[in-house]
Amino acid sequence: MAFWGLEIKPGKNPTPLNLERRLVIKQAALSVSKSSPEPVVLSVSVGKNGQQYVVCRLHEGKVEHCPLELPFTPEDQPMLHLKGAHAVHLTGFLEMEDEEELEEDEGMADATATKVAAGRQANGGGAMEEEDSEDDDSFEEGEEEEGEEEDEDSLDGEDLAADIAAKRAKLFEGVDMKDLVGDDEDDNFGEEGDESESDEGEEE
Repeated sequence: MAFWGLEIKPGKNPTPLNLERRLVIKQAALSVSKSSPEPVVLSVSVGKNGQQYVVCRLHEGKVEHCPLELPFTPEDQPMLHLKGAHAVHLTGFLEMEDEEELEEDEGMADATATKVAAGRQANGGGAMEEEDSEDDDSFEEGEEEEGEEEDEDSLDGEDLAADIAAKRAKLFEGVDMKDLVGDDEDDNFGEEGDESESDEGEEE
């Protein structure tokens, strides 16, 4: 921005503001050369309408300055009207084209930063999903390996049982199980007979 100032003298003809860029008037102040009790009234008009709008009323010794906030653009074609016995000093600032370009550049930079941040968040979410899927795959592979180990253990048990059964069959091959049972009964009968005879001898 750049400083702007203008002195307006009272008169019947309005003072045009020939602007090339945006102007903001910030203050109006009396410029007293000769004392006068007459108040000073500042008005503005825009365009070809000609309608005047009072923006401040100044009075020597009472109210000699007034803060303002009057923005104008070249398209407004503003005109200043002053009535009274004293001149008025207006001050404000002009907005430079470089500042407008800088604001546009900053806006574009902010938009770019927002897009980049959004892209990073999206990529981060995709990476997390990939990691989750990899963890699920590794977990499923671990379960499959455990299942295969259990199947191998069960197969080893079955093979062991079959091996024992085969050895038993080979051990008792050609042997009649009835003969084994009969011999045991005869032996038992013989033992009982011996015991009874020994008991009778003791009684005698």
